[in-house]
Formats: sequence, structure tokens, C-alpha cells
Amino acid sequence: MEFMRLTLRTLLAYLDDILEPEQAREIGKKATESPSASTLIGRIREVTRRRRLTAPALTGPAMGLEPNVVAEYLDNTLPIDGVNDVEQVCLESDVHLAEMAACHQVLTLVLGEPVTVVPESRERMYALGASRVEDVLGAVEPDSDEVAAVESLDNQGDGSAGVPSEEEQAVADAVRQIATPPSAWKRGLPYIVVSVVVLAWLSLLVFEGQVRVLDWQAVSGTESETPAAVVDLEDGAGVIDTSPDTALPVAVESPATDAPGPQAAAVAPVTRSDEPGNSPDTGSDVSKPPADSSKPEPPVVEPSKPVVPVPAPPLPPIQYASAHGVLLRQDVDSGGWMVLPRGGQVRSGERLASPDPFVADLKIENLSVRMSLQGSSVVSLAGASDAVCAVTIERGRVVFHSGPPTAGVSGPVVVRLAIGKRSWRLELSEPDTMCGIKVHPRFPQSFEQDFEGDWYLGDLTVASGAVRLESESSDAVLSLVKGDWLSLAPSDVDDEAPKPLAVLPGWLVPGAQAASAVQRTLSTRFEREFVTQQPIRLSVAAAVKSPLSGVSALAVSCLALTGQLEPLVQVLAESKYSESRQGAFDGLRQWLVGEAGRSDGLK
Repeated sequence: MEFMRLTLRTLLAYLDDILEPEQAREIGKKATESPSASTLIGRIREVTRRRRLTAPALTGPAMGLEPNVVAEYLDNTLPIDGVNDVEQVCLESDVHLAEMAACHQVLTLVLGEPVTVVPESRERMYALGASRVEDVLGAVEPDSDEVAAVESLDNQGDGSAGVPSEEEQAVADAVRQIATPPSAWKRGLPYIVVSVVVLAWLSLLVFEGQVRVLDWQAVSGTESETPAAVVDLEDGAGVIDTSPDTALPVAVESPATDAPGPQAAAVAPVTRSDEPGNSPDTGSDVSKPPADSSKPEPPVVEPSKPVVPVPAPPLPPIQYASAHGVLLRQDVDSGGWMVLPRGGQVRSGERLASPDPFVADLKIENLSVRMSLQGSSVVSLAGASDAVCAVTIERGRVVFHSGPPTAGVSGPVVVRLAIGKRSWRLELSEPDTMCGIKVHPRFPQSFEQDFEGDWYLGDLTVASGAVRLESESSDAVLSLVKGDWLSLAPSDVDDEAPKPLAVLPGWLVPGAQAASAVQRTLSTRFEREFVTQQPIRLSVAAAVKSPLSGVSALAVSCLALTGQLEPLVQVLAESKYSESRQGAFDGLRQWLVGEAGRSDGLK
């Protein structure tokens, strides 16, 4: 029995199931006993399923492996000294490992399932014979004379040949079909169809515009040509204007000195003013009735000046200053979450998310104030006219730290704060003041529970210095010093009084939360899953299937933080880790209470 070495090529053959049964059992036993082989098998399966994985470069220093060397390695014709180099590159690069495994899998499928040739194609290839492509197609399209010459040569033949064979007849037919150009009407038919469609479309547009203009002219002409009725009276005269501007006829008052007789009350027939003999110059005294003083004058509307929109205050330059970790931003146009590069600028109104277990530090240019977004935090920043900036906290923990006053800016640091429908003015009164704000969404306790605005629990804690907090809904100003705690939840709006804390939270004490070796390893592995040029719904979603349960749980937490519903539902159905399933369940519960009516979309 030949013993097989546990190499990368042997593991690829084992995964693609092309080994003999005895060899497959031997490799499976060795892989189970070797932790490195088990890890490599899991890594191969992971990289082949990872979406949007980039391809190796064909030229340049990042080329890695030459395609011919990869082909020789897969064909088992590469020398032994070259095999070690190829395997070393694949073990160090996920891109080359995925390329090697995918090529091996494709070749296995092609060799295991031969291509089926259609009988019609087979007959046509045999009919073409051994003639060269140049003899059949020709470098230049032959004209009709050449075709006629070919046909005459086919018809002449040798005297002893007689009738041409089936193969010769097929070749002649193929040459005739290829050499004969299509007729002119067939070549021009697509252009004619497109032209007719475009002309019909333009005609409809022009005709519809003319119909609209004629209809508008007809309506306006009818209104303008409405004649005014003239009423002739025996004693005195009056004109009643029945144009569209007069809603009701105006009563004609007779002089108060003489009471009219019965005949004067008779009204003559209504005639048009433009008829002969009815002109006002022919002796009849026709005048307008006196205006009714009781009728109110229409108000005079003065033209209002256009309201010029006031531009929003600009956001000061804010830079992502962390040396490690990941900070995500939501693109305003596409809505996808992308990785913010280190040193990148934060845009006004853009949502930011700091996934667990990372901490994102934001530095405001020319100001000695810093903001730190702890893990599982979602905020958005905007400009403010009377503050450094306006911070809207959706969830998580945010730390504000003011340093010593600078030459350009002195005095307290003011920040506009908004949580849900409530807003405050936060003032860091003293230098070296540090305070933290925590916002945690509430979990529903019943089916489709609606919190009606009371959806979060929040608080403010002062770790050092002093702060002043002024609510926008009331005139009360609260002063907090080191160790004070204040609830910001909507349910505690009536109990706005700071309370002292015996022990500060660990996330507000520098150096109190030291990560263990396992946590640092998981954090480093999870940070590698993020791709700068890819949305997290592609890169982080693949990390859910990581062989490490800790990395899978962190990926699920990140997807829940950014509201990726489809991967969360898939985790509930497919994940083998209880931590990942519980994280997806909690993420969906918190997403549901964020806004009313979301349960309908989830169903």
C-alpha cells in the first residue's frame, strides 16, 4: 500500500472526492489527527465560498504565481522544489488559495463529466472535412465571380469522378452560404425599424403638445368672448355685467325722489350692445348702477418676497484618528455600509457605526476635544451654529473629552446632543472634562410591542471635571460634577436630578478594560474580514461562516448593528453556533422596536 503525504494538493483531491476509497480514508484520518490540516481544510472551504474575493494580479510585484506554474502544479508535473514555493504562496494568501482550490474543483468537474456533443454539430464538423479555415472563410470576402468559379470547378471535376460525394457537396454548400453576402434589405431592416419607432414617438410628442395648446386656447377664448348683457329701462337705465367676474347680478336702485310706476318696473328684453340702434350714443342714457357700499372690498394682496433658505451650518473638519479597529459609514446615496479609511474625514449627516469590539476615536481639527465611539455604537454628526457640532446618538456609548484650551479657542466646549425626540445642550465647563453618554434600546416584552417614543434607556455620567446640561424642552439647567449620574430616558423626564455613583463604569476609566489574549486574537481576525472597497453585506456576511465561533458572533453583531436583515434571518436558519443565533435574534428584536411598522416588512 502506497502511503500518501499530507500536502495541499492531496487535501484538494480529498475535498473534491477524486481519491480511491482507501486513500480517502487515510487522508481523512490524518487530517483529523493534525490540527493544522483541519484548519487548512476549513480555510479552503471558507475562501471558496467568500463573495467578491479579488483575483490575483497578472503582472507586477503582486502577481504571486504565474498561471503556467499553477497549471503544472494542478497537473502534477511541477518539480518538487517548485511545489514547495507554490504551496507556501497559497498558505500565505487567501486569494491564491481560493484560485488554486476553485481551479482544481472546476477541472475535477470537467474531467468527471465529459462534454456532450450534439449530433448535429458532430455531423457538420465531419462534413467540413480537413479543409483549413482560410480555404473556407478566406481572408477577404470573395465576390460573385469567385463563387461562380468555385461552383464551375465543382461541376467540372474529373471525368472518372462522376457525381460529387456527400462530403464535397457539404463543403461546397458551406462555402456558398458563407461567401454569399446578405441582401441589402436584410442589412437595412434593423435600421428601418428603429427609425420608424423613433419617428412615431416624436410624432406622438408633437401631436400631444399641439392638442394641449389648442385645448387651452379654446378654453381661454370662450371665457374672454362672453358678452355683457344690457338692460334698457324707461325711467333711468342700468347695465348689468354678466361676465365671469360677476358671480351674481347686482340690484339696480331707482332714484329715491320719485317712485316708479308700474310701467317703469317693466324690464325690456335683453339685447346685445353691439346691435344697430342700441348704441349708448343714440339718446338712451345707459350708465352703470351705483356700487353697493355694503359689499366688502377685496383685500389687496401685496407680493411677498421669496424666502431664501438658510444654509445649514458647516461641520468642522473631523478626522478618524484610531490606529487600530474599524469604523463604518453609511453611504448617503446607496445606503450601503462601507469601511471609513484611517485618517478619513467624517461627512455631515452621515451615519457612523463602531462595531464591537473596536473603539473609534474622532478628532476635531483646531479644537482640543475628542469623541470616542465605543463598540456597538451608531451616531451621526452635523454642524451647529452655537456649538462645536450636533451629535445624534441612536445607540451605544459615546465619550466626550475636552483638553486644555488652545490659542484659537478658549472657554467651555459646547455640543448639541439629540437622542430620539429629545435634545440637549451639553457644555464641558472645565478643561480635562470627560463624560460619557450611554443609549441602549429596550427589548420588547410582548408581541409587536409599541413603545411610542419610549424605546430606549439612556444616561449621562461624568468621569472628571464638570458639565452643564440644558434641555431644549425646559429652561432648567443642571450642573454635574465628577461621579454624578443622570438618567436621559423619556420615562425619567420628571426626575431630572443627578445622583452620585460609588463606582464609575469601566468604559469611562482609562485602562480598566484590558483585553485578554483570546480577545485580541479574535479582534485581529475579525478586523481582517473587512474589505475597504466592499460593502459589509458582502465581506462581513462571509465571516458568519467562520470556523471560529467568536469571529462568527462578532460578525453577527456587526450585521445587527447596521440593520442587515437578510443575513440575520439566514443565521437563524443555518448557523451551527448558539452565540451567533442568539445575536441574530437579539438584533432583530432591537431593530423591530426602532420604528413603528417594521414588523410588516420583516414578515
